[in-house]
Amino acid sequence: MLRLRRTDGKVTMTFKGPSRVIARTKVRLELETEVSDGDSMLRILRMLGLQSTFRYQKYRTLYRKGRCLITFDETPIGNYAEIEGPRSEIKALARQIGFRDADFITATYSDLFRKYKTSNRIVKKNMTFGIRT
Repeated sequence: MLRLRRTDGKVTMTFKGPSRVIARTKVRLELETEVSDGDSMLRILRMLGLQSTFRYQKYRTLYRKGRCLITFDETPIGNYAEIEGPRSEIKALARQIGFRDADFITATYSDLFRKYKTSNRIVKKNMTFGIRT
């Protein structure tokens, strides 16, 4: 998967390799680089025959503890926390803040939105705030 992200005047392109779930945590290769012109990059991707299949918005708050990056995401379908870092530290930190392994979600936002749409009979194509898409 390729992601083109626009945030606070900065544009990044991310390659996300296939994910594997190991001990209830998701592991995947991610390569990211800053892009100087997001509109041109989007045009290049389209000229290569690629199409956007899913668009989503979120408000993200970032924290760091040790080698872990903790993010709190506010999305149109709910709020989510994510912990990135070494697996043993992810699990230890999750336990410190009251989560068990059974609470972990390894689904993507696309997967979560698809499930949300089905259970709520929503026809929107994308997970955006107040935009009818």
